[in-house]
Amino acid sequence: MPEISNFADVCASWERRDRALHFPEDSREEEISFAELADRTEALAARWAGLGLHPGDRVVLLMADARQFILALGAALRAGLVTVPAAPPTPASRKEAYRTGLHRICRASGAALCLTDDSFAGFPKEWEPPLRALPFEALTGARTGPMTPLPAPEDLALIQFTGSGDTGRPHGVAVEHGRLLAHVRALSAALAVDPETDRCVSWLPFHHDMGLIGKILTPMLTQTSTWYLPPLDFVHDPLGFLRLMSDVRGTISFAPNLGYGLLAAEAATTPAQGLDLSAWRIAGCGAEQEPPSVAALRRFAAAYESSGFRPEAVRPCYGTAEATLAVTVAPASSAFTTTVVDRGVLAAERRAVPTATRGEGIEIASSGRPLHGTDVRIMSAEGRELPEAHEGEITLRSSHMALGYYDDAELTGRTWRGGRLHTGDLGFLLAGELYVTGRRAARTDRRGLPVARV
Repeated sequence: MPEISNFADVCASWERRDRALHFPEDSREEEISFAELADRTEALAARWAGLGLHPGDRVVLLMADARQFILALGAALRAGLVTVPAAPPTPASRKEAYRTGLHRICRASGAALCLTDDSFAGFPKEWEPPLRALPFEALTGARTGPMTPLPAPEDLALIQFTGSGDTGRPHGVAVEHGRLLAHVRALSAALAVDPETDRCVSWLPFHHDMGLIGKILTPMLTQTSTWYLPPLDFVHDPLGFLRLMSDVRGTISFAPNLGYGLLAAEAATTPAQGLDLSAWRIAGCGAEQEPPSVAALRRFAAAYESSGFRPEAVRPCYGTAEATLAVTVAPASSAFTTTVVDRGVLAAERRAVPTATRGEGIEIASSGRPLHGTDVRIMSAEGRELPEAHEGEITLRSSHMALGYYDDAELTGRTWRGGRLHTGDLGFLLAGELYVTGRRAARTDRRGLPVARV
């Protein structure tokens, strides 16, 4: 097989008919094997030309339907288009905030087309994107054109927008094909994904980097069978997700603190019966603007231990869209690692000092060790590298991180400096593992003071 150097090659390499992507809904399930996915995305890739799109053009994917989103994503990658995932509206969306955020993404990306599904049914017309918008069926019915050359590793594959709410402008993280592929390979290795035995289950939204890269592109690379639940289904029925994990013997799933909190709360009011979660080997936690919650993770693990869930499956992690996705992942162990810092000093001065009394401090979970090819260092406000156990800004250099924001040289220059990504997040290193103490905090008040004895 030719060397795989981009995600178009990945899509062309699918051949397994015994592994599939599954889309359970309303007591029925549709599945697409990887071999079938290869055929369908190849056929769709030739139809973008019929919609007037060519390699390098940006296309906004504004879709809640997982099956259609994944087919469109694979077809766009194979055709050399640049995908721009965006959040579809939900009943909880605030009209003006949603419209403002969507319009900013469309304008900032310079997209030529927005591909949609039925997400907009029943929503006000003014919510619609400010550019040509076509349903998924327009792609399936478009005329075919000539196949284009495969994208090069340095060609842009993806623009992930972050900070695009109704306050502030959107920041489009630009990720090249080669770096995206290298990142997914590093993440798969860190999680020790085994497609022969692993089964992923996800309810995460596709426009978010964890749902997109962690739960769509990683299974695509490894041809690992995966089940997708709509995010709103999880919110309305958290135990439905656990029933699915139990039924399919799911082994890998990720969620933010909110997800584990909802599951723990559900167990307190509606005890689960007949669940078997003994196959679950990675319960990853990350993806919020706050560090992994030790309390929420412990409540969750305790609530479902009688259903076979093993506490050592909990895997806190740290990532940011600017790093493509993951920076660190906690290694498998008998329990996730924590340390305790002084509550009063951390709250009052945004720094921490040692404490020997657990009850008087804040317990912080380790987010694990850097992925292969990633160098993490902690910097002071003055730009000095800090020693272990001193809190400061988390910075990193990686062979597979993004290299800038799309069409925003000024912000790129302020965020990527001296070959390093300055995340604006706060933390410290201890015994080679990263402890995150704050997300996207001000950088000017960090004094690099010690958080623990070494």
